[in-house]
Amino acid sequence: MVAVELQMVALAAIVLFIHLFLAAGVRMATFGPAWAGGARDSTPGTVSLKGQRCDRAFRNMAETFPIFSALAIGVVAAGLSNDTTVLGSELYVIARILYLPAYVFHVPYVRSIVYAVAIAGILMTGAPLFGAVLF
Repeated sequence: MVAVELQMVALAAIVLFIHLFLAAGVRMATFGPAWAGGARDSTPGTVSLKGQRCDRAFRNMAETFPIFSALAIGVVAAGLSNDTTVLGSELYVIARILYLPAYVFHVPYVRSIVYAVAIAGILMTGAPLFGAVLF
């Protein structure tokens, strides 16, 4: 059976792809297939505000995903998985799923709260590794 933390890495990768395809899809819909299929040396304008939010949400996901993945894989590889690391990895994925609509549709304060939950999930997932390194 695959460890829950590794299952969450796989789910988080799917969430990352959704972010990527949504952000890229908005740009292609805005600028057209000729732009998307070309070298994109220049951008003919700007995307909508929601499209810009999609792009920023993708970049934010791309920033946190490697940290989460490294810690989740490290915890499993080191045999340090426990109830806290499982819960942390689940919180990270759930928060990242909620982050995209909260950001794109500008739900006041929710985006920040969801982001904080994702960061807490990362810290919970990596806590045993941090402890092993620091103590």
